[in-house]
Amino acid sequence: MTEYSSDPLALRLATLDVPIDTHRVTQRVLAAHRKPRVASGRWRVVAAVPLSLLLISVVASYYAPVFAQALADAPIAGSISGRMLRQFGLAGMPHRVSAFGDKATSAGYTAELVGGYADAGRTILFVRIDPPARVLNRFDDVRLSDQFGRAYFMSGMTSDLATGENAMLFRPIDGLAANLGARLHLVFGNIEEGLPPSSRTIVGHWELTATLAVDEGRDLAVPTAIELGQARLSFTRVRALPVGVLVEFTLAPVDIDLLERRIPDGLKGRPAFKVGLVDAIGHDAQQLSGGTSGRGTDRSQMTIAGSWLWQAEPGSYVLSVDWEGVGSDTRAITIP
Repeated sequence: MTEYSSDPLALRLATLDVPIDTHRVTQRVLAAHRKPRVASGRWRVVAAVPLSLLLISVVASYYAPVFAQALADAPIAGSISGRMLRQFGLAGMPHRVSAFGDKATSAGYTAELVGGYADAGRTILFVRIDPPARVLNRFDDVRLSDQFGRAYFMSGMTSDLATGENAMLFRPIDGLAANLGARLHLVFGNIEEGLPPSSRTIVGHWELTATLAVDEGRDLAVPTAIELGQARLSFTRVRALPVGVLVEFTLAPVDIDLLERRIPDGLKGRPAFKVGLVDAIGHDAQQLSGGTSGRGTDRSQMTIAGSWLWQAEPGSYVLSVDWEGVGSDTRAITIP
């Protein structure tokens, strides 16, 4: 007995017949058991988020290597000979050259992509062949492309048959790869061992890959145009790079035969068209590269586009253009 056993209200409640909806109770019990399963589903969603980010990162790192911080930036001093680096103005700045290490073996020869450098004027890849040999620059044999399928033409190469070093010069990386970082794919199929006339060609297949960032530099003031006879030399861009200064230009309309002629001097003849860069004390800057391309069908009315790259430190310079028999002039360039 309790203190409420004699209470009329308690007695009334005790004798009430309360109907129970068993179906509703069952549904509530089942729902209560399903709640942990809902929480488990939430964990699956949370777990899926990092996986999605990982997949996005994998795609982004392929097309935008800079995003993934996959660019090789280790100094390569000692990996490439000073002679090779000096030819491209890189001897004093090996830290600017990215170190690679991808290797491929074919026909008993191993090719290693040792390092590379790229700026707004050129792309350079250093390849070592073991046993020592040089890469043959045959038409459509050496191919370089980036992750977007853009191909880059090889414009020159220097080889050392004693060490197997090959410095391969390509046109500048451009398009999206210039901003995002270039995932480069190099393919070649012919190398040469020994010196002529006893050299022999080895046929194989070498594929090498590397990721390379472009040293963009800083744009400078563009000089005014220079009138050279009927032609006008217009400067389209001047850019200060870690290795020097890049000058891009157009020349039009131009007579190709007149532009390419050589003035007799008792030897091989000197070029009629000359360009140079002189510093404040009169020293000629070393020209690292230069190239042109032409448009038009009439050789006497062509449009020429090109660039010059000089090794230069900050300071004041004078760019001189001399087209013998046509005209000459100078323009000042200041590298901050």
